[in-house]
Amino acid sequence: MASSPEQVLDAARAVLRERRYRTAEHAGPGGPSLAGQRGELRETGNLLFHLALVGVLVAVAVGGLWGYRAQVIVPVGGSYVNQTTNLDTWDPGALVSGDSLPPFSFSLDALHVSFDDDEGSSQYGAPRSFSADTTLTETPGAAPVERTIRVNEPLRAAGASVYLAGNGYAPVLTVRDGDGNPVFSQPTPFLVQDANYSSTGVIKVPDSPTGQVGLQGIFLPTAALGTDGMPASSFPDARDPVLYLTVWTGDLGLDDGVPQNVYELDTSKMTLITTGDGIPVRLRLEPGQTAQLPDGLGSVTFDSLDRYAGFTVRHDPARGAALVFSLLAIAGLTASLFVPRRRLWLRAGAVAAGAPDGGPSSESGRTLVEVGALARSEDHGLAGEADAVLAAVLARLDEQPARQPEHPQQPPQQHRPEESAP
Repeated sequence: MASSPEQVLDAARAVLRERRYRTAEHAGPGGPSLAGQRGELRETGNLLFHLALVGVLVAVAVGGLWGYRAQVIVPVGGSYVNQTTNLDTWDPGALVSGDSLPPFSFSLDALHVSFDDDEGSSQYGAPRSFSADTTLTETPGAAPVERTIRVNEPLRAAGASVYLAGNGYAPVLTVRDGDGNPVFSQPTPFLVQDANYSSTGVIKVPDSPTGQVGLQGIFLPTAALGTDGMPASSFPDARDPVLYLTVWTGDLGLDDGVPQNVYELDTSKMTLITTGDGIPVRLRLEPGQTAQLPDGLGSVTFDSLDRYAGFTVRHDPARGAALVFSLLAIAGLTASLFVPRRRLWLRAGAVAAGAPDGGPSSESGRTLVEVGALARSEDHGLAGEADAVLAAVLARLDEQPARQPEHPQQPPQQHRPEESAP
């Protein structure tokens, strides 16, 4: 190479800086050298990743201590007040008191549910959309506002999020005693058991003068016969609703002071009403129909069919922090995995005349360039990077004028032979 070592180092310095290397110059016995380093972001990303993991753990701990999760079922036309007495399930954090819940409330005005009704489709009966129209009162005395809750679009109120978690049917039943007086009349949520919304539920009548009555029911929104010949639902929408009930009498266990699941019937102290041959009495009702209860216990009427929505109420004060730390952890991990940590060295020295390259002697007018590279981890592109840097340096030098020799050779002088004296 005809360029001087200084020109080579200047070109290498410019190339390395263009490629985002930090440079430092060193002097050595073999000639001046230039060191370049880049990829410090890899170490920064590694540090950020581990610090962000600690942040995620702290956020999860804060949420576990001061957060809560609850579930509630609300019939259409009903309302919910954010109090523990209105919840079906309650899972508070270690430092959460039920008396400190924010006092918001909302009413369920309408529930919109649609299913795939194309009988030729493989998705026949699959859910297509769910949404709930609500009226929210965020604080007592505040003006009510209308809000729509959809799947993954919760209702935000007083730091809590209300998610639409499910839906089902709530038959409206009226139970009368033997004298015809109503002793029970309200929508009763039935819990969905399969994709076609076959549902089960119970009705507890503790105040009947003729004795406490318990009804176990199976609701079929589109009644049909299953493959085993038993009644089943063939579609989740209410096309042909039918309600089947069995009747129990005895002690419901409501006066024992032991909390009960409102969706289950404790039959340990009750008797199943059967026919004379021991077959359980099963009542079949369609909307608008009335059936007489056996043994003079009264009657039950299937007045109408309502829907209900299941809501999940969650409060996590560290949710935002957990999201931020998670994103930082992903960013740090990405940097630590994909940012290469590389070091390059380039040394330029004059080539000795009449001796092997790099040997001591007077200068020959040529420059020897040596390039070395090192990676802190496995880097399949390291050799290519070194070649690319060297090629860029040579290309830059080719654009510069060639160095003139420091001691240009003088042309040989012509000597005339001396004339002899006469």
